Amino acid sequence: MGRFVGRLGPSGRTTQGLPEPEWDDSEGFADLAVGLQNMRDYADVHTCRSVNMNKVRSRQQLSNFKAEFFKALAHPLRISILDALREGELTVNEISQRFEIEAANASQQLAVLRNKNIVVARKEGANVYYSVADRSIFKLLDAAKEIFNNHLVGIRTMLEQIHATPSPRSARIR
Repeated sequence: MGRFVGRLGPSGRTTQGLPEPEWDDSEGFADLAVGLQNMRDYADVHTCRSVNMNKVRSRQQLSNFKAEFFKALAHPLRISILDALREGELTVNEISQRFEIEAANASQQLAVLRNKNIVVARKEGANVYYSVADRSIFKLLDAAKEIFNNHLVGIRTMLEQIHATPSPRSARIR
């Protein structure tokens, strides 16, 4: 480590009017500076790693949230219930009658949607009315429907082309 060359006052500090202290680098001050730089570099790298790990964790959490959200939509009855709620609030009994299912089944499906904050419940007397929490869900369902229709149109076109074009084997049979 570097050795101080200069005069110190009784407090251990340089006295007024004396020249600024100098460091004799012959005993490793350069090594100390390199060590400090290495420590800074280490801290920077680990800070970056920490920030990157937090970003990765945040992205993973967001992906998990989205996956769980879409899992709640991954049932034909739940999608049908949401489509029925476009018209407004419905009770469990109204839903069970509309889809000809048991009230317990309707309640289970609504519970899944409610747990993901897709639908909300409002109690009035003995009845519980369900509605969508955010009407943007209908935009999502409409976009999904459009995507599915586009896929079906593409498949239909492909099937029409297959049936319209004679295969080499069928041409030989004629």
